[in-house]
Amino acid sequence: MGFAMPSWYDIVGLDSRSNEICNGLDESMNTILSLVENEVHPEENGLSPLGPQNSIDYRRIVLAGFSQGGALALYTGMTQTRKNKGLGLGGILVMSGYLPRSKQFAIAPGSESTPILHCHGKEDLVVPVEAASMS
Repeated sequence: MGFAMPSWYDIVGLDSRSNEICNGLDESMNTILSLVENEVHPEENGLSPLGPQNSIDYRRIVLAGFSQGGALALYTGMTQTRKNKGLGLGGILVMSGYLPRSKQFAIAPGSESTPILHCHGKEDLVVPVEAASMS
């Protein structure tokens, strides 16, 4: 391990101590949150709404990702807030992912009932199934 990752954030390792660092995770969460907000409130983000039918309710949005993207979807969807309550998303799909920053993890009030589907193969050579199980 110890790879600078060109996608979401740097991975130092997947053991319980090294997954707490996650350099770049906050910036990636902000990118995902901006995408969500652009769908929910297009007019507030400089986009031209064609009418109320073009904004999407948070409950109709699903964050999904594979490996590092799944880790980001899980962490973002369960910890981030909007107007002092959880995002309250329609769901989160994690494929071969894990929970980054597990020691700092706290579910945002309002996101407790967010449906999560977490799938992981037993033969994954990059993310051990144990990392997913601990999530």
